[in-house]
Amino acid sequence: MRYLYFLQQFFERLPAPAFIKDNKGRYLWINKELENVLGLPEEKIIGKLESEIFGIEEIEEIDRKVKRTRRNHSHEIVYNGRHYNIQRMPIRLGDGNYGVAGVMFDITQKVLEQSLYKLLSFVEEKIMEALGEADGDIVTFVTSFSRKFHAQYPHVAVVLLMNNEYLIGTKDEKIKDYREGKRD
Repeated sequence: MRYLYFLQQFFERLPAPAFIKDNKGRYLWINKELENVLGLPEEKIIGKLESEIFGIEEIEEIDRKVKRTRRNHSHEIVYNGRHYNIQRMPIRLGDGNYGVAGVMFDITQKVLEQSLYKLLSFVEEKIMEALGEADGDIVTFVTSFSRKFHAQYPHVAVVLLMNNEYLIGTKDEKIKDYREGKRD
């Protein structure tokens, strides 16, 4: 009986969101960390399906797979701008059925670092290509690099001006007003 107390203390103090769900996929137990991540009190979570909270229907299928195969499953989600890796595992419930237990690990920092590394690698590659094409001409270098950058990231507006002439991009009155010192 003493071990149950230790287990309860361990899971309550686990510094990561954790949960246990019944065989129907409803939350049976959550820790404080999960309450904090979801921004909801325990009363609003217990008895609910995970898809009702996260809005991700595929979660029920993942849980069914975990219960059916009795194997752990790992996947990632984004919630409130944070990236999480969720480790799900089958857990035998007191009635003999299988439910799902899980722990969520915040991997936002890792995802951002990977994205930054990818961007820096891309920029370095395109700078080297543009330098090779420029043959020492700075205007050719900047134009070439800007076109390469915009081709990869078309959602980022690129405008390049030289002597009030557009080298890249389209004429935009806001830019003209800014160049002439006029601001709204």
